[in-house]
Amino acid sequence: MKRLLVRSLRYVLPIVIVAWLVIDIQRRDADTFSELLGQPKNYLLLFVAAILCLAGFCLSFVRWHRLVVALDLPFRLKDAFRLGFLGQMLGFVSLGSVGGDLFKAVFIAREQQSRRAEAAVSVFVDRAVGMYGMLILICIAVLTIGVQHFPPLVLRVVQTSLVGFSLGTIVLAAMLLGWMDLRWLHGRTCQIGWLHAVLLRCQSGIDHYSEKSSSLFAAVLMAVTSHLLIATSLYFAATALYQGAPTWIEHCVIWPVGGAASALPLTPAGLGTFEAALRYLYEHFSDVGIGGGIGLVVALCFRGVTVTAALIGFAVYWTDRRGFTDAAESAALDVDED
Repeated sequence: MKRLLVRSLRYVLPIVIVAWLVIDIQRRDADTFSELLGQPKNYLLLFVAAILCLAGFCLSFVRWHRLVVALDLPFRLKDAFRLGFLGQMLGFVSLGSVGGDLFKAVFIAREQQSRRAEAAVSVFVDRAVGMYGMLILICIAVLTIGVQHFPPLVLRVVQTSLVGFSLGTIVLAAMLLGWMDLRWLHGRTCQIGWLHAVLLRCQSGIDHYSEKSSSLFAAVLMAVTSHLLIATSLYFAATALYQGAPTWIEHCVIWPVGGAASALPLTPAGLGTFEAALRYLYEHFSDVGIGGGIGLVVALCFRGVTVTAALIGFAVYWTDRRGFTDAAESAALDVDED
């Protein structure tokens, strides 16, 4: 019973958050919110925004493919898209927007039987590269527009991002220069067979990336580009909905901060947390008094694109249900054996 209640809360909570956001905006300024929803919209620009957002997702799949191939693993671009869209779908049943990564790691590990640990680690390296791309985008935006008009909460996030960017640059440099070495842990882990084997595989992956620095640089460039595409998508959506929306360069701060909020493991796929973050950000960055309303509507438009990606993932699952079931059973058996 307790387990059922916890599961129910996971799906009820995001609905409650979004409903509260809508009710709160209507309560505070019902006329302007109604004007936002009822006024003419540029549907062509909204369509372009959706295409750009989907392109950002697809580029992230290409980035992951590049990182896997850099490990000298046989991995087709078609499979990267297949597992990428499947991860989008499964992200809706796991906490936070990065929950689908766990499923991707399980499936690619199953398909790479000889080097499972390295294959699985590629998923989390890809996520780290993606986050680093977000931090780069924030830094570029901050250097362009400054921080004078940032609200206190966003300013703290930006300051944390600058620290994260510095640490990420140090880690990236250490990896490329071959300074990242886990071998000093081998003597301490040799008594734990599985952990020792995992460390060996991880070190092998680090060595591969050190030898193929061009692949890592290309992945970082693709990460920045994919986030630029999504930030531009949000900008076009906001512009299509209302005059006075935040500028394009301000969206280069809005998207990373909102994306980071959606990664918090609170609700499935970050539903509710992303909407709340965009409402707050648009309210402080917009030139008009109903910025919060714009933020909520733009967030819901973005959700429409993520649902489309999830539906593509569902189509992938439906055409390969047997493989999906086998992978799930394999993962369960591995957990039992461990």
